[in-house]
Amino acid sequence: MSLRIKKTSLIIYFIFFIFSAVPIIFFSISGCGGNISKDSFRTDSAGKMFPEKISPDHCRIIGTVVKIDTLLYRQDLNSPCSKAPCMADVRIDSVLGYGSDFPPLKLGKVIKVRFGFTLSPTTKDLFPHIVGYFPGLDVNDSFKADLQRIVEVDSTRNKEGYIIYSYLKK
Repeated sequence: MSLRIKKTSLIIYFIFFIFSAVPIIFFSISGCGGNISKDSFRTDSAGKMFPEKISPDHCRIIGTVVKIDTLLYRQDLNSPCSKAPCMADVRIDSVLGYGSDFPPLKLGKVIKVRFGFTLSPTTKDLFPHIVGYFPGLDVNDSFKADLQRIVEVDSTRNKEGYIIYSYLKK
């Protein structure tokens, strides 16, 4: 009886292997990549590829810098924002698309945005290990970017903010 149960168990494991592991190995080797193709990506101003599809909590915009906040971040002197401005008021000129969970933006609305790589041109002084390059933005410059929505929740209220890590200057 014990030998019969072991045989049955081996047969079940073998069948499981055939129907689960073999297809996974086959698709891995054959390069099955679903809908991802080279055409579904574009290059940003830093030379990095980003997907055509807009990520959740992101919105693709055309915006214009209305005002740059020149106040530098003094809490961390190693931060790039302690050496160059990172905050700006941006006017929403056009919305090219929304990722899931991003609420609608009103055209013409001016929002406060933090630029992850500052508003200055990228340099080795600010970012010693950066590979790409951002030209920097000034007042009245237009750009295309994926705007990320950040929501901070505390015990009394939700605070919403926006950040841009990559842009194409127009």
